[in-house]
Amino acid sequence: MWDKDTAMRLLSTTPGPGNRLNLIEAWDDRIPKYAILSHTWSEDASEEVLFRDIENGKPSQKAAYQKVVGALQQAREDGHHYIWIDTCCIDKSSSAELSEAINSMYAYYGAAEICYVFLADIAELQQDLTASRWWERGWTLQELLAPAKLVFFTNRWTSIGSRDALSQLIHETTGIEQRYLVDADRIVVHDASIARRMSWAARRRTSRSEDIAYCLLGLFNVNMPLLYGEGGTKAFLRLQEEIMQASDDHTLFAWDDPLCSDVLHGLLADRPAAFADSGNYEPYQDFEERKPYLMTNRGLQIELCLYRMYSHTWVAALSCPPTAGTSHGFLAITLKRVPGTAVQRMARYGGLIEVHKRGRPEPLYIPQAISKATGITIRPSIFFRLRELSARFSLDYAQYDTELQGTDSYDFPDPVWRESTKHRTVYLMNTESRALTAILAFKKLAYLPPNGSNGVALLLGSSSSSEISVGAVDWQQYQHQDFQTLRAEVKRGPPGSWIELESHRVHISVETTFEASRTIYDVKVEILEVMRPRKNNSDSEPGVGKRSSALSRIFSK
Repeated sequence: MWDKDTAMRLLSTTPGPGNRLNLIEAWDDRIPKYAILSHTWSEDASEEVLFRDIENGKPSQKAAYQKVVGALQQAREDGHHYIWIDTCCIDKSSSAELSEAINSMYAYYGAAEICYVFLADIAELQQDLTASRWWERGWTLQELLAPAKLVFFTNRWTSIGSRDALSQLIHETTGIEQRYLVDADRIVVHDASIARRMSWAARRRTSRSEDIAYCLLGLFNVNMPLLYGEGGTKAFLRLQEEIMQASDDHTLFAWDDPLCSDVLHGLLADRPAAFADSGNYEPYQDFEERKPYLMTNRGLQIELCLYRMYSHTWVAALSCPPTAGTSHGFLAITLKRVPGTAVQRMARYGGLIEVHKRGRPEPLYIPQAISKATGITIRPSIFFRLRELSARFSLDYAQYDTELQGTDSYDFPDPVWRESTKHRTVYLMNTESRALTAILAFKKLAYLPPNGSNGVALLLGSSSSSEISVGAVDWQQYQHQDFQTLRAEVKRGPPGSWIELESHRVHISVETTFEASRTIYDVKVEILEVMRPRKNNSDSEPGVGKRSSALSRIFSK
């Protein structure tokens, strides 16, 4: 039952002379049968009977002394000679002992003959059992699930009922299905998916932020050192890393945190609350062989089935169905590429989605710590490069900040059609938010018949969230507007979608490449004409034929 070198300190249920509380120590298979107490600490922790109080012989001076005496009496009446109570049996002044006890806590409760749940805030049987704060504490989750037998008591030590008898009420209160509550073989708890077990802890709290991770060690059958001071987020990330070493259950990634919905993020959640709505996710069983995960200095190395959704957005299918009770489709997450490196580095972006195709397995690196800026982060040394253009159009004019761009050609190789234009095709990106880097005017080749517009103006820049943004307008629509007006008024969005104009349909796609130390967004422009009935001159809108603005030269040649 016990691992080698397991040690426990137990409290004798028979007080010594003068009602002195007696502690014993036992190891391995010499550990006697015992009962165990589950309770919530007093709001003022100094009221609890601690190990040092028993050693000093002054436990009766503490407010919680009667709770301990009642537990001893109940265990003694049930025929148990020993009981384990955390406040009394752990020397918290020893960090090594505290770490060992917390890592062994699930085993302590699992090996007990019976667990007594003392509800300090329930005095009468008529009171609402679910109103007790015992249900919302982090530590009491494993204390509810690990013991083979568990009975609830009021603060007067009146029996309320067993876990089995109250299983429906417990299910309604905690969301834990009854099959995980009534089965005498407690190993059934570890058969639940990772997401399901995480969901049980999603609404629980602990006094110390790190304990929200430490209290779940036994629930996931993992061990790790305690590092108080690291913070709850780091502790919870370490817990998930330990879980990954023991399981390839993809529901570990099936979380949806509203605090992370619009930022780049790693695959692992920051807190159990992210799994609040994930209790029904189960992995596909014996579905396929998966390569092991590995945490590296580039992030989590993992292979996921991937396909592209937009220019900078991919979909990664998880090996679990999208809803409970179905075997069709996959739960999926969206990923965006993290710029600045030539390796396949992605970051999670947004919530969970349902898909019915998976794409090909691709090796990925997904860093956990990412800048809080959303989307494709703009930095110096990132360039737009006009790489491909529809054959029916030519680059006729370009406007940009000459001070920013200077006269340097940046030593990029020219595209094959570069000889047909005297204008630059590479632009250093303006790193400011909502900035406009360049306006490029594309003119229809002279031998082609007109369709109501001579061409299209393309806008390249960044959005308010530091992502690439692109836009396009028919020339006649904005021929009176200057550079700054176009920047402010033309709607821009992410690349990868068709832009519908009066006389054209424009598709702007962007591919990320890396050359030397530079990140390059290669821009491919596809322009399709939309045939419209030609208007008579008398039907023209006022001012259409004027050429008064700074951009009026674009198509006047």
